Amino acid sequence: MAKELEKESKVFIAQIKDDPMNFEEGLLRFKDEMRKKFNGKMKNRKSFKEMSIEQSRRLEERKQEKKDKRFFSFSPLDDLTLTESAFIALAGKPNTGKTQVLVNASINALINDRSAAVLFVSLDDVFSKVKNRFLANLANINTSFVADPFYNAHMGLYTSQKDMSVKMKFQQAYQMANKIIEDWMLEDRLIILGSDSGISTIYDLEAVCKEHSSKEKVKDANKLLIVDPSSKLIVPEESDKNKSISIISNFIKNVIIPKYDYTAIQNY
Repeated sequence: MAKELEKESKVFIAQIKDDPMNFEEGLLRFKDEMRKKFNGKMKNRKSFKEMSIEQSRRLEERKQEKKDKRFFSFSPLDDLTLTESAFIALAGKPNTGKTQVLVNASINALINDRSAAVLFVSLDDVFSKVKNRFLANLANINTSFVADPFYNAHMGLYTSQKDMSVKMKFQQAYQMANKIIEDWMLEDRLIILGSDSGISTIYDLEAVCKEHSSKEKVKDANKLLIVDPSSKLIVPEESDKNKSISIISNFIKNVIIPKYDYTAIQNY
């Protein structure tokens, strides 16, 4: 619109130069033409306040959209903008917190998506130890407290009387977290299988995935499979450990994911 106005102004000035005696008549004609040409456009223009309000609304919508897309509440995973049935391989040095990342991802998925269902398979730790990791994370308390909460609430960890209130807060947080996890398990939203569950081969893994995905409450859920660590799975047909790791990854990616509709994260 600014360019059109500039163009019309130049025409008007040229006309005045050619006939300066009719300045007033030319000015009235110019105003009339401008009114006809631009009045409708000017009416449709928004005020600065209106534009500011609209911009703020758009920003809030984008923030909400970004928030809605967060599944794990863990930037390295959420920033991947995963589609359903994705495959993620997690690798790193021993004792660098990989299992904790997987526990965090599982809990955040369950909290952020009411339709999420997690199958957590650990080949390193027994069921009770894995569950304690979930409890400590969800309650935001020390894993040492979770190992024996009733003892620690009265005698362990904190021995001075002044810390009794801290112990009680830990105890309350533990009980609340335990209730949430028990509810998830009852609803089949969280299944934890430890190293004491009898899973040893890739075919054992497929069997539990088949059973889990066929559960009535899980069929239409956003299913997340965690395997920690996948390198401990056995491939009966292959004795070479290096080749086995590749076969395990391909088996999860090309058999379990498409067949049972999981998003899978494997820790090497």
